[in-house]
Amino acid sequence: MMKASKFGIQTFELCESRTGYLWCFLVYTGKNAVLQSVLITPDTPKTAAIVLELLEPLFGRGHTLWIDNFFNSPEFARKLKIKHSTDCVGTLKLSKKNIHKEVEDKKLEKGGNHSQTFGSSHSTKMA
Repeated sequence: MMKASKFGIQTFELCESRTGYLWCFLVYTGKNAVLQSVLITPDTPKTAAIVLELLEPLFGRGHTLWIDNFFNSPEFARKLKIKHSTDCVGTLKLSKKNIHKEVEDKKLEKGGNHSQTFGSSHSTKMA
């Protein structure tokens, strides 16, 4: 039985969803990596900075970003929508900051769902 390697190359990729075309990518070079986007401020979370770096050339073109819960947060989704005219769809951990209390506390039966709109953001919880 082979063990997984302790070392490897980690990449972050932005791909077109229909064809899988690789638009651009970043190679992870460590926690002190410097990202070049002018949209990144010192208080930008590292995960948001990675997405901003990859997505910056596509802002304002009406694209929708499909994103997983590692990168997603309510604040980041609002920022993409309001400042960059980019919709964001994806999973979200309920343990993240600023999850709407109405969505977080909603009790669902198996197979159920609950959707709610809050200003420019829309949340759906599924069981």
